[in-house]
Amino acid sequence: PPRRGPPGQGGGPNGQQRRSNRGPPPPGGQGQRQRSQGPGAHSQRGGPPPGGSQRKPGAAPGNGKGGQGGGGPQRQRSEKNPHFQDVEKTGQWGSSLSKYEKIGIVAVMLTVVAVILIVVFVVVKPGQTETPSVAREPTTSPPTAAPAPVVSREERGYELIRKASPQVEWPGDPLTLLDMISSGGSFAFPQYLAAEFVLYKDPAEVDPENVWFLQRYGLYNLWLALGGDKSLGAPGWVNEWDWTGGGGGGANVCASFHGVECDLATNYVTKLNLGKNGLSTTNPGNLGGGEGIPYELSTLIGVTTVEFDGNDIGGPIPVQAMLDMGNLTTATFKSNRLTGTIPPSLAQSKVTFLSLDENELDGDVPIEMCDWADIEKYPKQEFRKTIIVNCNRNFCGCCRGPFCE
Repeated sequence: PPRRGPPGQGGGPNGQQRRSNRGPPPPGGQGQRQRSQGPGAHSQRGGPPPGGSQRKPGAAPGNGKGGQGGGGPQRQRSEKNPHFQDVEKTGQWGSSLSKYEKIGIVAVMLTVVAVILIVVFVVVKPGQTETPSVAREPTTSPPTAAPAPVVSREERGYELIRKASPQVEWPGDPLTLLDMISSGGSFAFPQYLAAEFVLYKDPAEVDPENVWFLQRYGLYNLWLALGGDKSLGAPGWVNEWDWTGGGGGGANVCASFHGVECDLATNYVTKLNLGKNGLSTTNPGNLGGGEGIPYELSTLIGVTTVEFDGNDIGGPIPVQAMLDMGNLTTATFKSNRLTGTIPPSLAQSKVTFLSLDENELDGDVPIEMCDWADIEKYPKQEFRKTIIVNCNRNFCGCCRGPFCE
């Protein structure tokens, strides 16, 4: 390198040229710059920095390497990494990598893969992935329905019997009923004995769901209450056929019970013809003596006609049973020993022909029944309702002519 001249002289031709172009330095300026810059520092406007080559005339500034030229600070040109120079030449990267560099890159990649696998399969266990927690109500399984209790034929039949005889005070279960019957005395109601028959003694063993079941219970009640069972000291009926044991007709009471007519298409009793058959309420003990026709007659819901005339039946008119027999239209009780009065509620029944003469009834015919014979209301005889009473004993203010006997 050229030898640097004294401070302030430019250190060579270039310095002299610049100084000559600028003119003489101001007085005292050179000394000040020398003192402020110190030894070894080049002048701010002087020659080139130490170790730099002189700028040739006409050369563009900044083309030289560090320190060349005196035109201010120079930017060094950035050199490319030699590992990436092959991309411009061959279009491929890594051809200039050394063997050890390639091994290091592969080792780093394998390490990253191993870390990912450890996180997936070890840290985050299957089934324990983190999901946003949602508050849920505790789930409870529905209660398991208890198996339905097994109900025996006797228990089911006993339940139906109790509903058919609501006026009777029944024990809690059929076995207790048997114990009460065996004890005798005042517990021997006809309803108790009829229940015992259809539940335990009936040879037909009718299922309680069969329509014959309650009909057999009602008929057997009637037979006991009206003196049909001679074994109990009752006078017995003139004709009874096989009311005592159900007969060989099975569940069908029409095949064995005297005076019973049925509709075999529906299996319902339709008519009771028990006139002049020795029916009586004069029974020993507490077998319906004096209580009259039992309410259990209402179990025969298909009956349209009952004929009890010419017997020895006492007690009141079976009004409630007649009201609950929705198909009953004809009822004859002539020549018996019925007592009490003719209740006004009887007018609400569907009976169109009622014979009550030759009994021991008291009181007048209720005014509620006057329209039964109203000629103006029912101009045709077939639409009128007829009641036959003893006019000497039961005054009928609305009865006239042939409608009162």
